[in-house]
Amino acid sequence: MFEKILNWKLLPGSHEFPGPDGGTCITEAAIVAAGFKYKRVGTCFDCPPCFSLPIATYAIGLNDGMPDDLRQELLMPFLTRLAGTADRPEIEAARAKLIVFRSIRDIAPLKLRSSGLVSQARRCEQAEDFDAAVDAARNAADTILYILDFAARDARYAATETRYVAADAVRSAALLCFVGTPADTATQTDTSVRRKIFTIGVSILDEAIRLGKQAEAVDNALVAERMEKIKQRLLMPRLRAPVCRRARSSV
Repeated sequence: MFEKILNWKLLPGSHEFPGPDGGTCITEAAIVAAGFKYKRVGTCFDCPPCFSLPIATYAIGLNDGMPDDLRQELLMPFLTRLAGTADRPEIEAARAKLIVFRSIRDIAPLKLRSSGLVSQARRCEQAEDFDAAVDAARNAADTILYILDFAARDARYAATETRYVAADAVRSAALLCFVGTPADTATQTDTSVRRKIFTIGVSILDEAIRLGKQAEAVDNALVAERMEKIKQRLLMPRLRAPVCRRARSSV
């Protein structure tokens, strides 16, 4: 029902303007839903300061990797949950470690098994903590090793550095959702596996949000009103512009 009330379409990538039916990524939509002025979001650093950098980074990664049908279904419920999540560096570091840990334990095995790497998949599944998960990832397939080695390294540093490093760790972990392993074909074509991967992804996003500050509740009707207003406000100048200029500005 919330999705129908909003009449807003989530799309991959960043967008200068929303389209007639929305047409933005999840973070751009979340900015509008929270009552901020619309802005294009390329990375988490384009979000307002009240957005957690690791949370925004992971949401962007999921948004850009998901097929259209899953994005609308699985990510739309997070529309009002992203603003207000920025927290202390130690919380942001904990979120990064959680996202990396669960990506290795819960998502990597699906990718590894699709390449026939059963023993590596089992080792990832059996990881009981962050360090064990990192060791398991380093013994996995080359593509996963490359992605998660960066994620693990940055997540370790994040515990003593800043939330900016935590965002870097999460960016690497997010890639795991839609980057294949060397022999990966089933994950790319099997819709049931694809759905499972992204369903796990949004459960990781949910758990990471719950670790720290939560967004304040906003009435659905107010959110819908804000989003409809921004669509109309941004579309009006484009409707009056010459056809060639409109075409360049369209989403």
